[in-house]
This record gives sequence, C-alpha cells and structure tokens, in this order.
Amino acid sequence: MQCYNKDKTCHSQICSLICEARNIASKHDADAKILELLLKIFSKKYFQGSTENAEDESAVKNDSYPLESTFEDIVKMIDHLEFSDENWTASVQGAIDELLCHIKASKHPLGSVFDRDLALRIAAKINANSHAINTRKANLSDGRFCGIDEKDIGVGMFPNLALLNHSCSPNVLYYGVQPASSSMYASVRVKVCRPAKKGEELCISYIDVYQSRKK
Repeated sequence: MQCYNKDKTCHSQICSLICEARNIASKHDADAKILELLLKIFSKKYFQGSTENAEDESAVKNDSYPLESTFEDIVKMIDHLEFSDENWTASVQGAIDELLCHIKASKHPLGSVFDRDLALRIAAKINANSHAINTRKANLSDGRFCGIDEKDIGVGMFPNLALLNHSCSPNVLYYGVQPASSSMYASVRVKVCRPAKKGEELCISYIDVYQSRKK
C-alpha cells in the first residue's frame, strides 16, 4: 500500500490543476493525458525534494518494494523532440505555456519546480515512450475464440519498462497491478509469457499481436 499512498499524496497536490489542464489541452488541440502526466511527473520531482516525504522515499530501497522510477529516470529517457511534427510541438508548447501561467497565477507549489523547456522535452518523451495500461478479455462466440476485447484504462511513464524492445513474438508481457482495496493501478508488473532461454533478450510487443498481418 506504500506505493498507492504516495500516489494519493501526489494526486491530492495536482487534483485542483487537472480540470484546468484538460480545458487548456482542448483549447490548444493537445493531448490532455500529456498535460496530466506532466503534472504528475513534476509533482514527483517536488516531493522527491521535500523533507516531509523522506520516510516514504527510504521505503523504496527495500528489496521487496516495487522498483520505482524517479524524476531523473524520466529525464534520462530519449525524447526524439527534433523529429516531432511541428504542429504537435506548437500545440503542446502553447498548452504548456498556458498551464505554467495558471500554476504561477494560482501560486501553486508546483510552480517552484515546473520548468517550461524541460516540460516540452518530457512531453516528447511521453509521446514516444509512454505505455497504456489496459484490460483484455477474450471475445467468445458459441465457445469459439473471436479475438480480444481491449479497453485502455490509463497511461503512464515506466522508464524501466521502456528499455524492453519490441518483438512480434514477445517472451514477456506487462500488466497493471492494483493495490488491495483500490480500483487504481499504481504500478506495472512484467511477466514471462513463454519459455525463455538463458541470455535471451526479453521483449514485449508494441502492437496488438492478435491483429491480422494485413494491419
């Protein structure tokens, strides 16, 4: 529950900004999820530098605790910003600028760590390296398998997961993990889905492996 409780702390800080971020994203034709993740990521930076959470931060060093990524881990990820579409960059930059103005005007604590230029870089990292968390259910008709019904329930940045390359025949898969007595997915877990030889590269699939080859 420690991971979930820490997530609640971050969420309580940015909750008042999320609705405004969604409105700003709509106005600039930007993806609202990018702005929401930016708020969450900079909130992580804020609390990593806060002494009030020093006890919580020490908990992540326990070997039995899920491997938690830091703000620095996200910053180190590749962003491919120079290859981004100009219209995408302009819309996201405009949304970031307005969001930052709102943060400063409201004297929100996040204003002390939210950096304009770094935010655009991180937005590009989100665009290139975020992972969706979804539920999958077999679609059966008269007992026959007819495909997979998939529903996205969230998106997040997982720097360690992003290190895994793609394969159309993956040997591992990832899925969201729900803490006890919660409907939220606070972390992801990677699991071997077929026998893997010693020294074999672990790969996930970046696409739906059930779709036809024509797609």
